[in-house]
Amino acid sequence: MKRFLVWMAAGGWGISLCFAQLSVEVSFDNEVYIPNEALVAKIRIINNSGKALKFGVTDDWLVLNVETENERIVSMIKPPPVFGEFSLESSQVGVKRIDLAPCFNLSNPGRFKITASVRIPEWNQSFVSKSKHFDIVGGVRFFETSFGLPNSTDTGKDAQPEIRKYILQQVSRKQTTLYVRITDSTETKTFNVIPIGVVLSLSKPEPQIDRWSNLHLLLQVGARAFSYTVITATGQILMRETWDYTTSRPVLKSGDDGRISVVGGIRRPTPNDLPPPETNPRSQTAVPAAEPPKPTTDAKPIQP
Repeated sequence: MKRFLVWMAAGGWGISLCFAQLSVEVSFDNEVYIPNEALVAKIRIINNSGKALKFGVTDDWLVLNVETENERIVSMIKPPPVFGEFSLESSQVGVKRIDLAPCFNLSNPGRFKITASVRIPEWNQSFVSKSKHFDIVGGVRFFETSFGLPNSTDTGKDAQPEIRKYILQQVSRKQTTLYVRITDSTETKTFNVIPIGVVLSLSKPEPQIDRWSNLHLLLQVGARAFSYTVITATGQILMRETWDYTTSRPVLKSGDDGRISVVGGIRRPTPNDLPPPETNPRSQTAVPAAEPPKPTTDAKPIQP
């Protein structure tokens, strides 16, 4: 139930002028996504029946149908995780959040639509939402590099390692957003898609790879602000910091030992930092990062 929120109808969502016993709506935070990005549908349920209702008793209480624009059914990879009992009193509104990306084959660009159907067994009736559209786009690819996955073989130090790719893509919504995609060498498997931040019109992201195959990425996100992100070969964010342009501009520098660090500028701790500022008491100067932990190979690929 941690993913289910409840409001009164006149609360956070506003008053719904709906006279049905039950009203169902679907919404998204964005209208444009890239393949394999987390794509969370928010299923809003309004109980106007005059009595308390239970949901989630069985795994067929909520059915999601995803179609292409020309009404071809999108194949399901696995059933959406809808099980879990909860109740709504009369005049209450609840929201169920479901990530569609691992459940439906949305790996190809196109325009899609989704409907949600909520079944009330005791009434022998289902309530269906209006269709909600969203787009999957390929984005603009401007950087990619192949790398060997460290410790990806146990057959000896001379064996060929597993090869993966870092791909940087930009997607234009109301603002242009930068993503890092990590795939296998043929791009048939995606291990993670990570949003980095908004790209300024005149900024150019600076990517570098260290000796442990981690991706270091410096991105200008404001007039004098830069984000610094370190991503492991298995798709985990190892570090995220904010650096400010002072008397000098922050840049990435590679050392003779294969380490990469930020030099220039000054680091500004923020609540968005990883690790959090209180557990990452680094000096506000450019210092080499500690040796990253050895990556693992237990990340499960996202099915196409």
